[in-house]
Amino acid sequence: MKRALLVILLAAAAPSPATAGDGVYARDARRGYIARTLTDLRAMTAGARGSLEETLYLGARKTCRAAQGDAPLGCLVQMADAVCAGRPAPEQAACRRVADLVVTNHRSETELVDEQTRIHLMNTSANYRVAMQKTLRQRYAELAAELVLERGAAGDDRALAADIDAFCADRRRPLAWQRCVAALVWYAGTDPGDQP
Repeated sequence: MKRALLVILLAAAAPSPATAGDGVYARDARRGYIARTLTDLRAMTAGARGSLEETLYLGARKTCRAAQGDAPLGCLVQMADAVCAGRPAPEQAACRRVADLVVTNHRSETELVDEQTRIHLMNTSANYRVAMQKTLRQRYAELAAELVLERGAAGDDRALAADIDAFCADRRRPLAWQRCVAALVWYAGTDPGDQP
């Protein structure tokens, strides 16, 4: 039941995506998961996506007690699973994949936005969360630009998923595979006009 949700989150504990061969870490399985998640994200309305993000954000702060620091991963996974289990059955798998992105992107904020920038945002922004989301969107755009420069423009979602996987599996990048994938899928699957 939780296997789909854990694919990206636990990828760091698996062999390198560049060398993994079987199961959920096999290249074709990874790429299929990325393509399905991209499709799910694009199919979700901005309002539904925003509601899921808000629910997970507030849950991380309240249920997982992450008001000051990172919430425990296990708590986030359980909370996301519970949120998605409350959806109609046909929507649950897609919800889990999108929640996967939300949780992974939330956990990677400190890796993508340095401490000095975060402090600056806190001191100069009327709404820190909105400012952080805009800053993250810029970081995702920079990563997407690197992807296009390195791999060219993909023709469809399957090709894009393959390009994202190959780009993120490149071990010369300091960003972990799952965080790189989550950032790029979020960037490719959301409309910048939907962002705060």
